Amino acid sequence: MSAPTPSRSRAVSPTKAIMLVAKREIDTRLKSKSFVFGTLGLVAAIALYIAMMTFIGGRDSSTSIGLTGEMTAISAELSASGEALGEDLVVTEVPDAATGEQQVRDEELDVLVGGTPAEPQVTVKTGLPDTVEVLLSGIAQQAALNAQLTAGGLDPAQVQQEVAAAAQVQITHLDEANPQQVEQLFIGIATCFLLYMSMMMYGSYVAQGVVEEKSSRVVELLLATIRPYQLMLGKVVGIGAVGLVQLLSIAIIGVGGAVAAGLLTVPTAALSAAVSGLLWYLLGFFLLATLAAASGALVSRQEDVQSVMMPMMMLVLIPFILTFTLLVGDPENETGEWLSLLPFFSPFMMPVRIATSVVPIWQIGVAVVLSLVAAAVLLALASRIYSNAVLRTGSRVKLKDALSKA
Repeated sequence: MSAPTPSRSRAVSPTKAIMLVAKREIDTRLKSKSFVFGTLGLVAAIALYIAMMTFIGGRDSSTSIGLTGEMTAISAELSASGEALGEDLVVTEVPDAATGEQQVRDEELDVLVGGTPAEPQVTVKTGLPDTVEVLLSGIAQQAALNAQLTAGGLDPAQVQQEVAAAAQVQITHLDEANPQQVEQLFIGIATCFLLYMSMMMYGSYVAQGVVEEKSSRVVELLLATIRPYQLMLGKVVGIGAVGLVQLLSIAIIGVGGAVAAGLLTVPTAALSAAVSGLLWYLLGFFLLATLAAASGALVSRQEDVQSVMMPMMMLVLIPFILTFTLLVGDPENETGEWLSLLPFFSPFMMPVRIATSVVPIWQIGVAVVLSLVAAAVLLALASRIYSNAVLRTGSRVKLKDALSKA
């Protein structure tokens, strides 16, 4: 059953009408318990994660090793080998084996090493760290080799010097190593994940809001003073702004807290990822939300929202999955590079690429322009569907009928 067409006498300018609808959505949703508690929950989870990582990072990760008997002679060698491997070894001398064993039981020492350099005798409480085992094995093998060289009348120090001089590895670096690449990749992935969650959640809110107004017939009252596209666009802008507020809160707490706690050593990468993430959220959300509003106008019950939203969600899910598939292992993947220029793909792939590598400015420009063009086309299409379907109650409106002239 179709409702009568409301009067078209309107005294509100298009821009003001859109802003009034947007303001209503912002005021309503910012004060809702779901938004307040949801945002506080996300911020609390991020703060807890930062605190946990700070605690873990602040714990003593060194390995304490006690040397007794003849093994005290390798103290300097063991420390130097551990430092070369990037391991924090605290090497001390223990007066006797009995004292060392008690210290291991009391967890004052992680490892007690006695015996001789060629035949070390190790005592641990539970397990021997792999790095320590490798170092002790190397020292034992070197000691055994020195004994054999001495027995053969050779000077072990001279032989070792000659071997070291003859066995040189020549390394050619084609590209300069990036020590922060792992951290930058994590920042890009975190940004991508937040964008995915926000777009999916607030895109659904748009469709649900349209159906709510349609089923309660509030839309008929609103369309008495403003045009359908103004109502739809105002709803998209308002709900998008609420999502933007939540993302800003998460970005400020997450980036600021991580930098303050020393978990991020590349704050510029985090800042650029946050800024680009907000830009791509706006573009990506607008693409999805206009289609979500049109989809919501096709049905009159909240139970039917999920079915009409499924094709829209695939436009977000597929790019999100491909971002992980293509860019996590290889941020400079050529397929991912070209896909990142396309609408619906760029909101997820561009933040990852920007965080992990230098993206040519022309590629960012092309991606933005294509997204804006797609947004304009989808806005015109969605406005037509919304205008022709939002006043039709009862059974689901067919897409063909919604696209035809009213």
